[in-house]
Amino acid sequence: HRVVTFGLAVVLGVIALAYVAIDAHGLNLAALLGVGAAGLALLLVGMGLNWRPGIALGVMPLAASVATVLVLRGPVILAPLLGAILLVMSELGFWAVDESAPGVGSRRLRIVLAARTAVMAVLGFLLGLVVLALAGLRASGGLDLTLIGSLAAVGVLALAVFLLRAGVRREPD
Repeated sequence: HRVVTFGLAVVLGVIALAYVAIDAHGLNLAALLGVGAAGLALLLVGMGLNWRPGIALGVMPLAASVATVLVLRGPVILAPLLGAILLVMSELGFWAVDESAPGVGSRRLRIVLAARTAVMAVLGFLLGLVVLALAGLRASGGLDLTLIGSLAAVGVLALAVFLLRAGVRREPD
C-alpha cells in the first residue's frame, strides 16, 4: 500500500509540474520548472528516506512554482483545483512514511483517513472558490472589502489549524 501512496503522490506532483510547463509561456520556464522539479525531487527523497521534513520542504518549492505561474499567467480559476492537488499530494507523501497511514492497520482506519483527506481537499477547493468569487465582487471598499478579507483570513486560518491538529498524532499511553 505504501508503494501505491508513494506513486499517487508522485503522479499528483507531476500533474502540478505539468501545469507549470504548459502555462508558463512568456515566463522563465527553465527557472520555474527547475524550482518545481527540485521540490518534487525533495518530496521523493523525503518519502524514500522516511524523512518527514523533506516531504514538507519539497511541497513548498513546487507550490511556489505553481503559484507563480497562476498569478502571472494562468487562469486563476484553476487555483483551488491545483491547491487541492498539492494538498492531497502532500498528505499522500506523509502517508508513505507514516506507520498509522492507510495501508497499515485496519480497513476501517484506512477508510477514515482517506475520507478525512477527501473532505479536506474538497473543503480547501470550495474555500478557494469562495475566495475567488468574493474577490470578483464589485465592492466599493471600506466595510465591504474589510469584511470579505477578514472572513477569508479567518477561513484560511481555521483550515490551517484543522490541518495542523489533524496531523498531530497522540502517542499511546
